[in-house]
Amino acid sequence: MLGSSASDESGYIRLYNQDDKLLNEREVEMVQLIETVDCSDDHVSIKLIADWSLQ
Repeated sequence: MLGSSASDESGYIRLYNQDDKLLNEREVEMVQLIETVDCSDDHVSIKLIADWSLQ
């Protein structure tokens, strides 16, 4: 039986500010679902995973 690869594992994505304060957190079923993180001055999004306002 083959084991799962690391990218098949569940985990958390966490958003921290420059002072290492946790701003937001989301559990994901499979880390491999995370492809691109888009950031602007007031917004962070990860397609189909998270959509966070920074205000």
